[in-house]
Amino acid sequence: MTAPGLDTRAQRVPPPGGMPPPPDGLISVWWATTDVAPSVVESLRADLDRDTLGRVNALVREEDRHRAILAHGLLRRLVAACLGLAPSAISIDRTCANCGAADHGKPTLAGFASAARPPLQFNLAHSGNVVAVALAGPGTEVGIDVEAIQPQMRWSTIRRHVFSDAEWNDTGEAENPTTERFALWARKEAAAKTTGHGLAIDLRHVRIDGPTGPAGFRAGTLEAPERDYPLVVADLPIGHATSAAVAALTSAGAPSVPLTMQLIRADLRD
Repeated sequence: MTAPGLDTRAQRVPPPGGMPPPPDGLISVWWATTDVAPSVVESLRADLDRDTLGRVNALVREEDRHRAILAHGLLRRLVAACLGLAPSAISIDRTCANCGAADHGKPTLAGFASAARPPLQFNLAHSGNVVAVALAGPGTEVGIDVEAIQPQMRWSTIRRHVFSDAEWNDTGEAENPTTERFALWARKEAAAKTTGHGLAIDLRHVRIDGPTGPAGFRAGTLEAPERDYPLVVADLPIGHATSAAVAALTSAGAPSVPLTMQLIRADLRD
């Protein structure tokens, strides 16, 4: 994998059909800040389906609704650009692979038999003032996470669900323990989202223990009840007081094809 670079030049999302899906081996990460005009928010809101709007409207805080609209809207426009569909016409399946519920699973393109691979894999995340979407080809299961860094974070409520004792002690010895802990948290969340386990799994069962390779990625494992999932994880240098990471499942501890990644800042202006 090539190390992601920080690209501050914003690019407009192409129109429907304006770009091909990423080929197997390429992870394309698009991100944006939430500082956009109200007209942009309304335009992206118009692209959302009824189910997504229902979940967005159920969020209590306005800032959470704002972020969710931007993240889901950006996702739909990117999928539309790859598949040549109108953003509002895209059907997304959220069936949970663990319990079968239809409302909280990893988002995938709907309308494909379980044995058939959709032409595009994707995942989204949002936190603080950043939203991000990861796109990949049909053979690359991806997960992405963004965590707003909170200098006064009270770790006591979540420490035992995220970090092993060894991880807690190791990050505590870093030059900036808070930054290091948020970075590891983002890596673990991204890894858990590759499989669809998400918050259903105790993040202490996600180990990111491989050394950072020359391309910026490190190996890890998600230890699920049914089996272990080998994966790779990379930090995303997005900035804006956030930690962010992208992960991809691998086969037998190594990518099935050489993986590369591009990091693109999305221009969400009208």
